[in-house]
Amino acid sequence: MGRLAFLMVLALAAGAASADIIQWDFAPAGEGTFAVSSSQLTQTVPDEFVMAAGCSQYGCPGLAAGNFVTDGTDPTVWIAQTIQNDTTFDWTDYHITIGMTQAFTITGVIAPDNWTWNITAPAAGTGPDGTAGYVGDVDYSVGSGSPIVQGASGDFGLIVHFNGSIAYCTEQIPTPEPATLGLLALAGSALLARRRR
Repeated sequence: MGRLAFLMVLALAAGAASADIIQWDFAPAGEGTFAVSSSQLTQTVPDEFVMAAGCSQYGCPGLAAGNFVTDGTDPTVWIAQTIQNDTTFDWTDYHITIGMTQAFTITGVIAPDNWTWNITAPAAGTGPDGTAGYVGDVDYSVGSGSPIVQGASGDFGLIVHFNGSIAYCTEQIPTPEPATLGLLALAGSALLARRRR
């Protein structure tokens, strides 16, 4: 067999053995508190993809939704977001709830340097958009890292594995640092007291 013929057989065999995502989408959903400025899907190794997105979060919760249409195989996807803090407070915690239309697993997370996290394994439930399916969570904490201050960006995301095509929705909630949270509570109390007068 000639070298060219051998390479063609090798390429065909590799293509037949790997999962392929033939269509995908990732976009903001809900109240306009979350924006997506860019997104790109790249296959890194057979059966594994990175969906990288540049995002901005203006309030809570931030909702995003999308889908992955496969050729019938079972991929792993890194949903990797660089999120700019356009809220009015610094972030020391972050929470992502993800709902998918079928069973999936969360096999890892993407987090800012030195932040910690806890994964709640997906179970049957209702997703952030009200669709029945499966829901999992990731809770992030600043740990020994630095807060994501206003105007700065942090990397947040998860690595998911699923079977065949799915639709999904995420709900993303940043939490202010305790000092800011206390100031917000005082401001709320002052507003309530003022209204009672």
